[in-house]
Amino acid sequence: MVEKANKHDVRRLGVSEADKVIHITRLRFRDDVPFLIEHSYYPYPQYEFLLHHNLSGSVYAILKEELGLVPVRSERSVEIVYATAEQAQLLGVPKGAALFLMRMVVYDDQDRPVHHNIVYLDGGTYRFSW
Repeated sequence: MVEKANKHDVRRLGVSEADKVIHITRLRFRDDVPFLIEHSYYPYPQYEFLLHHNLSGSVYAILKEELGLVPVRSERSVEIVYATAEQAQLLGVPKGAALFLMRMVVYDDQDRPVHHNIVYLDGGTYRFSW
């Protein structure tokens, strides 16, 4: 869906408040069990072609195919939040269950923001390791 850029889009993508972004929401599964809710925001109209693709697989494969673009780095933060009723229903966890909230900005080889994500991961089934 195409929507007006908000303050987070302006800060993370370097767009203006007058610009629009593509907002893609995906529920991701592992072994047929939902484990994350992903909200991705891409500058519009630069990434408009994404609206015409099946996004159930790798968006990065589409970016490489369409633009030859390969993301090279990201900035991430992780914190704990508690599942809202809607998030709980989508992830199959109790309302108030601990979730990881990961915010990420992904950059191309010219250090331009490609997209930013807001991801909610089931805290009971996901493990981070560094």
